[in-house]
Amino acid sequence: MGYVSKGSMASLVAGGISGVLALVSFAVARKCPRTGFILGLVVAVGIGTRFTLAYMKTPTDLALGIASLSFVLAILLLVTLFSGQKKSS
Repeated sequence: MGYVSKGSMASLVAGGISGVLALVSFAVARKCPRTGFILGLVVAVGIGTRFTLAYMKTPTDLALGIASLSFVLAILLLVTLFSGQKKSS
């Protein structure tokens, strides 16, 4: 699975793009938390979905671990995003 074990250039490119998007979401979150968290959420859900589908095709511990971690991160981002909103009365 991935560039190291299979030599997949697509995995290398996708991982690089995901990493850059994660760094961009972090940078954006410092100035505009809501937008940064939403971008981070999209990245986390995308990665989680990709590895969930990979796990369903060929069950491996690595795919399950990455999918689980991505979805936990997505939930934490959602909680952070909505806990910071003020309730209007």
